[in-house]
Amino acid sequence: MCTGGLIHIISSVLEIPKSIPRLAQEAQLKVFVALLERGGFLATSNSAHIQSLLSTPDTITFLPNSIGAMDAFNNFSASNPTRAQLNSLFDYHFVAGVKGYSSKLFDGQKLRTVQGKNLTVTRRGNDTFINGAKITTLDLLAENGVVHVIDGYVFSYDMETKLTKEHQLVGPFKHHHASPSIK
Repeated sequence: MCTGGLIHIISSVLEIPKSIPRLAQEAQLKVFVALLERGGFLATSNSAHIQSLLSTPDTITFLPNSIGAMDAFNNFSASNPTRAQLNSLFDYHFVAGVKGYSSKLFDGQKLRTVQGKNLTVTRRGNDTFINGAKITTLDLLAENGVVHVIDGYVFSYDMETKLTKEHQLVGPFKHHHASPSIK
């Protein structure tokens, strides 16, 4: 008997949310983990920056996890980007201060990234896109918010143009996914 509340019967044991690195490992996001390693994001020298992002509460994290994303990153990193440029790219995939479960994302919504630029949400039928990158896995619960796995990077036009000009990038970086582009 319960007084003053409700009891819900559930079919499994509730789990404590995991850190993003552990979540990525357990969800077998191998390309994303390789991107972290390739970009030096797991290095001790960069740990303060990464830890500050991973400990920010109520964060939406968009994790690129596709071969196209790896190809794009390899093209980008071939030009020896600075740590600041790599961190900016990383920061562009985090939105702080928003509980961004898929049910809260709506067509035309603007989300301000930690990097300072906006992302645009597009809904087409049952599919959701962030700056044209399709969300392939929704609503992974992390200890600091929610994670959505995407099929590419979420570059804005300005960021993509700047990085393309600075690094003479072509091919997969410029066309980092096959999803519809956002106008």
